[in-house]
Parts: sequence; structure tokens; C-alpha cells
Amino acid sequence: MVWKIRSKTAYLYEHGTHRYIIAKWKTVPYESINEIPFILIKGDLYSQVRIIHNYRNISRAAKQFLLGDPVAEQLMLSLLRLEFHWPLKNIESPFYNYLPIQRILADHTDRHYGLVANNQHPVQLFLYEFLNKKYRKAKDLKDYQDGKAGPTYEIALDEKVKNLIDEKLKLKDVENGETISPDEINDIYKVAIDDVSERFKLRLNTRTKTGEINDYLESRRPFTNNNV
Repeated sequence: MVWKIRSKTAYLYEHGTHRYIIAKWKTVPYESINEIPFILIKGDLYSQVRIIHNYRNISRAAKQFLLGDPVAEQLMLSLLRLEFHWPLKNIESPFYNYLPIQRILADHTDRHYGLVANNQHPVQLFLYEFLNKKYRKAKDLKDYQDGKAGPTYEIALDEKVKNLIDEKLKLKDVENGETISPDEINDIYKVAIDDVSERFKLRLNTRTKTGEINDYLESRRPFTNNNV
């Protein structure tokens, strides 16, 4: 014999989605558990299978758009694992006691897969921008080392900082543990940024030594004479 909780509000049929949702859950009286042979409830093993398959589908679709880039694939998989493990590792509340949670998470992964399959997922767009900048910097550095192009701002800044650090270390007793302090590193970066910015003509002198505005707008101001 199987006992069933006969509550009209325990399960509600949601029209349009053809599924049952749990509206109210009856707690089990453990003090009289010996008087309850069975409690029959609706299980939801299908949602767990959906989550696993959505993880595989998202991974395959993401790899397809990343064109076999191993670095990008590893980053995408790491972010996916973080997405799927985040509820278990970071939510301290026992959310697994809430019975519809599996269906909610499965629907959540459906939305993620829809975005990834259409190449519109925010993680994908972030990876494209991040990797394009990374590859562009690597190509600029290789062209500079091969003598095909001049240094970029980042390359020139790195070289200037390295040279200033080497010069500063020559004045230190490195063998006895003396090193560069954080304030000195800050000063080094200030000097390097000023020097490289001046070299690439990125420093705009809009004011003179007396504090007067000295930009291109001054030549077009008609009422600069006090006698007018």
C-alpha cells in the first residue's frame, strides 16, 4: 500500500508548459516516521539530465565559435565550471531542500545554451574582445622584435620601466637583501609614463607656466582685447 499526500495545492499543472510545479511541500513528521510506510511524490530526474546535457551542448557550441583556440577553450570551460558549481559551493542556504530548484536550474541552462548557440553570450563576447587584444599585443611585440614595426605605447612603457628598475637596482645592495620600495616603484612608473607620453606626443599642454589656457581655441576667441 502506498500513501499519498492528497493536497489539491501540492502540485499545480502549469498550462502552456505541460509540467507540474510544486506549489506547497508538506514536511515529514519524523517523530512519527514509523507510522508512515511511504510518501509518494513526483520526482524530477529529467531536469538533472537536462543540466548535464546542456553543459555538454554549451561546451561544444562554444568550442565551435572559438575556432579551435586552446587558450580560449580552456577559459570558456573554466567559466562554465564556475557557473555550474557556483550554486553548490557558494550558496550556504540549503536550497536543495526547495524541490523545484532542479527545474529552475535546468531552465537557466537552457537560456545559456540559447545564447551560446547564437554566439551572443556575454562570456563569448568578453572572450572575443580579451583574446583579440591579447593576440594583437603579441603580434605587435613580434613585429617589433623582428624589426618590421616600431614599438607601441605598451612596449615602450615596459622597456622604459625595465631600464629604470635596472638603473635603480645598481644603486642597491641586492646581495644583502636591499630592494626597491613601493614608493620608488611608484616614482619609476610616473617617470616612465611621462617620458613615453611625451615621446608619443600624448601629453597635451593646454596651459602655460602661468596657468593661462593655451590651446587651439584661443586663436578663435574674438573678444580677447580689453579695449573692445
